[in-house]
Amino acid sequence: MLRYALYPRKDLRPAVLLSLVVIGLSLCLRYLIHPYTLFVDGQAHQVTAIAFTAQELYSRLGIPLAPQDRLSWPAERFSLNLPSTIALERARPVRVISPDGVHDLLSTEIIPANILADLGYYPFPKDLLLRDGHTIDPSQPLTPKQTELLIWQPARHILLMLNGEQKDLYTQATILGDALAEYGIVPGLSDKLIPAADTPVSQGMQVTLNQAQSIQVLLNGSPVSIISPERDAAALLHAAGLAPQGLDQLSPALDSDVLSSISLTRIEERLEFSREETAFKNSYQEDPQGELDTLSVLVPGQVGIVVERTRSQIAAGEVLASTSEGPWKASDPADGVLGMGTVPVLKKTVVDGQEIEYWRKVSVYATGYMPKALGGDVHTASGLTLTKGIIAVTVPWYQVMKFQKVYVQGYGFGMIADTGGGIPGTPWIDLGFDDDNYVSWHNWTTMYFLPPIPAWVPVSLP
Repeated sequence: MLRYALYPRKDLRPAVLLSLVVIGLSLCLRYLIHPYTLFVDGQAHQVTAIAFTAQELYSRLGIPLAPQDRLSWPAERFSLNLPSTIALERARPVRVISPDGVHDLLSTEIIPANILADLGYYPFPKDLLLRDGHTIDPSQPLTPKQTELLIWQPARHILLMLNGEQKDLYTQATILGDALAEYGIVPGLSDKLIPAADTPVSQGMQVTLNQAQSIQVLLNGSPVSIISPERDAAALLHAAGLAPQGLDQLSPALDSDVLSSISLTRIEERLEFSREETAFKNSYQEDPQGELDTLSVLVPGQVGIVVERTRSQIAAGEVLASTSEGPWKASDPADGVLGMGTVPVLKKTVVDGQEIEYWRKVSVYATGYMPKALGGDVHTASGLTLTKGIIAVTVPWYQVMKFQKVYVQGYGFGMIADTGGGIPGTPWIDLGFDDDNYVSWHNWTTMYFLPPIPAWVPVSLP
């Protein structure tokens, strides 16, 4: 029997695929590689390269692009088919010196006005622009240079009100008088110029110039000639010291701009008053918000007022009329209300060289007493033994202040624990002593009430 040997068939597909890829890449490279003509400030450069942006092409020339450069094709715009010719106009350094300071920028502009506009400056009439020390027209193009130095001297704007008419002046003058002279305006001695002619010119300054004119005023029937730059009756009369007052009669009206026939009659009015007052009274009530031992005005009192007035009108020293206006009531008397504070407040003070805390203080007349003066009796109303520190007060005080701790200036600490006499109506206290340490007291002093504050505190001491 005849046998045939079987051999595997070789697969050619990978080789064919690789060949196709190589051929495709070759075609792509041939399509993407282009010759380009690149202009730099008018000078041509030839470049053959694969590039997708203009920035890549100029980077092959070693020329970085600045944001201020002017390019015929956007620098970073991606494209598979860039223009074969691209022009670059590189920004040059420009320095502009202005009253605001020195400004440095990069620009491709050759029109000076556009360079100034980039800085926010807009030329006005009589502005000066200097290049290399020579005045140039901001609207005319420049011959490009590697660097530019421009000096801009803007004209100062003056808003002039000339006899009430508005005029705009532009000047390079530094003094107001010189600026006005440029326009043929020379203020006279009687003219009113605000501000003065020697005032330095500033941008946007406002100037008023009223040229003087002769005006006749009839004052109480007699003619008075006035040479004045004022343009209304009120200002004219005020400048001449004839400003109308009170009941003066003026024709025409004060706000009139008619100055050819002004008549002023002076009229003086005198008022005489007689006044009668009725007093008011105050009542008292507790003030729950007020501090203890203080008074506050809860309802203000008001005096009653009755007025009688006499009115007289005088012209040129002659009384024209006199009228007595009968009595009229300006106000009725109204009683007031004073609030007595009820809130005790702890305070601190220094007495006899030591700091104490207190919530009330009263001025008292103090005397001293001791057992020996009582025939040897050491008993007190509270049952405590009479000794230094025991203080006796009147019975009404004792009833509301029993066992209250106090400090008496010049005496020291103590406690209200006894009753005494004293003079009725006088805040009298007796200062207790032992027989051995008795000190005679007969003078006014201050007694401080010490904490703790009792649950109930009398608004006023009985």
